[in-house]
Amino acid sequence: MLWPMFVLEHQTVAQALLGRNHQKRGLPVTERTTVRLITFRHPFNLESLVAPLDAGTYRLVVDEELIEGLSFTAYRKVATHLEIPAISVEAVRRQSLKVSSDEIASALRIDDPATE
Repeated sequence: MLWPMFVLEHQTVAQALLGRNHQKRGLPVTERTTVRLITFRHPFNLESLVAPLDAGTYRLVVDEELIEGLSFTAYRKVATHLEIPAISVEAVRRQSLKVSSDEIASALRIDDPATE
């Protein structure tokens, strides 16, 4: 299991309204954002950071866009961001760190090899 977490669908108000209008007309939504909560049981490293991040549950935000010209609805990932620090940490300010899906999947495998 690659993502040991639950999935929340998240959209901005504008995206929700656009999606509703598109769906009423039978048109697909052109962009979507998915928010997943991922949990690390141990401190972990990412290439773009000097110091490891603490164990905890983090928000992973994936933005996708519609692949046009197909006979079916399909989306491609355009950006993946990890919100830091972990959601359990009380913070005045949070940052969104651009990461690759492969790097997150690798960090999760290293954190818990039993999930493969």
